[in-house]
Amino acid sequence: MINQKDVAKLAKVSTATVSAVINKNKFVSEELSKRINEAINILGYTPNLVARSLKMKQTKSIGMILVDIENPFFIKMFKRIEELANEKGYNTILCVTENDPVREKKYINVLKGKLVDNYIIIPSSLNLKAAYDIAKDDSIVFIDRFPPDFNKTSIVVNNYQSVYDAMDYLTSLGHKKIGFFAIPQDATTGFERLKGYKEYLLKNDLNFDEKLIKYVDYSIEDAYLKTEELLNSKNKPTVLFSSGIMTSIGILKYLIKNNIKVPEDISFIAFDELYDFSELLDFKPTFIKQPVYKISELAVKLILSKFIRKNNKKITLKTEFVIGNSVKKL
Repeated sequence: MINQKDVAKLAKVSTATVSAVINKNKFVSEELSKRINEAINILGYTPNLVARSLKMKQTKSIGMILVDIENPFFIKMFKRIEELANEKGYNTILCVTENDPVREKKYINVLKGKLVDNYIIIPSSLNLKAAYDIAKDDSIVFIDRFPPDFNKTSIVVNNYQSVYDAMDYLTSLGHKKIGFFAIPQDATTGFERLKGYKEYLLKNDLNFDEKLIKYVDYSIEDAYLKTEELLNSKNKPTVLFSSGIMTSIGILKYLIKNNIKVPEDISFIAFDELYDFSELLDFKPTFIKQPVYKISELAVKLILSKFIRKNNKKITLKTEFVIGNSVKKL
């Protein structure tokens, strides 16, 4: 079996230099790196990752637990994290929970069994402390959402204030009957965004009508049905406020199918960019834009920091309010 000594002999370098190139943990000149990589290709050498992991007690792997692989926001997040991790010599193992806490706990156990000790997690629920305790001694960064009762670093956006400010924009244009599509309340993103909607109305002495709130799951289909319910009710809103990207797609699919024009017939505003779906629209959406690449880059930087296990903190990033032409002035 070909080993590092064979590679070192062919490349005319030490085994320590070969190890440094393979593990990417020390500087090696471009010339030596090229010779070593050529020797690896000629000999067909493949590092024994299991043996190396047992010896070093680490796998140079990041377990990323994602809630949804269809959501373009999460797809862009994963692609950027994987790209940055690869540049640092780390492999990224992707697990998708479909917002199922049981699956999330199972994946944490599986990753732990494979000696993974770095985790970037989008929590599927607020009540998974027992699952996270399994990896409490490892490097963990929560992104997008966070578990309130588990003390690890998290990177989120200012969900509450973003919705609160968007509500101020809507009312400044004369909108008082604002239909709000609330994503599930068992995630911090869901209850913080709904809180921003409710508290804006209450603090500004505006009429709060529970019937204008539609609670949706994360599917396009449910948002489609809830849009139909709301627009066929006696209390029809003048604007639809979506609090998630898949919800936005469901709302807009209903409007397009029923030839309801935005903003002529009804106004529309969204939390999250619509990405490629916006190209199918004949208007420019007004939306709250999250810094997806900044979240991803910060997550990788923190997860690879040797201080992450002892210095836990909540990092809140600002969003950007992008004004299109989807909200009509009344």
